[in-house]
Amino acid sequence: MSAKSRNETWDFKQLGVLLIFMAITLYFWDSWFVFPVKLFVVLLHEISHGLMALITGGEILKIEINENQGGICWHRGGSFFWVASAGYLGSMFWGGLILLIAAKTKYDSWVMGLIGLSVLLITLLYIRNLYGMGFGILFGVGLLLLARFGGPTFNDLVLKYIGMTSMLYVIFDIKDDLISRNISESDASRLGEKYFGNSMFWGILWLVIAIVYAVIILKFSFNKRIMVGKSF
Repeated sequence: MSAKSRNETWDFKQLGVLLIFMAITLYFWDSWFVFPVKLFVVLLHEISHGLMALITGGEILKIEINENQGGICWHRGGSFFWVASAGYLGSMFWGGLILLIAAKTKYDSWVMGLIGLSVLLITLLYIRNLYGMGFGILFGVGLLLLARFGGPTFNDLVLKYIGMTSMLYVIFDIKDDLISRNISESDASRLGEKYFGNSMFWGILWLVIAIVYAVIILKFSFNKRIMVGKSF
């Protein structure tokens, strides 16, 4: 394949948009601008635990999301290994999927509405603390309003911002919680106690998986050969 042919397979406009969002997100990382998406990633983390519990034969009891970007999912039954592993990796999966759908399809407004409706349903069914319920309702309604009034292009940009920020947050969170600080009572430390290794071992493993997944998502996001009716 010639250099020209290789260049024609890459969507540099799409790549530019993603790089701009990455720069903006990193610059405003500790500001109110990014905070709602960080809480959304916490929600993705906890519901991923819950969904894996359901898939492996358990049930979700309740979920809490708090203002210090923490959360917990109470569940009964299910596979301990898969439920514990699903938090960071699950939120990474959902963030990447949002980014990929935004980059490669024309269904941005529909996807925005689906995410908003899903957040509301999760909030009403499972979240049981006041702060978490308030966030879930406001965030879910906000996404539904964007889906209805934001227009395809604006919804496309917001979804890319949410997807990119979600993936970055998961990578930073794994590094901070499991490698740099080695927090006790984390998902990784529980896996180490029950199976083998320690928090750092599982943290490094999940970090490698998350980075590889992010690279794959970014590669597919600006590959022109993979398009589903996308014009932007």
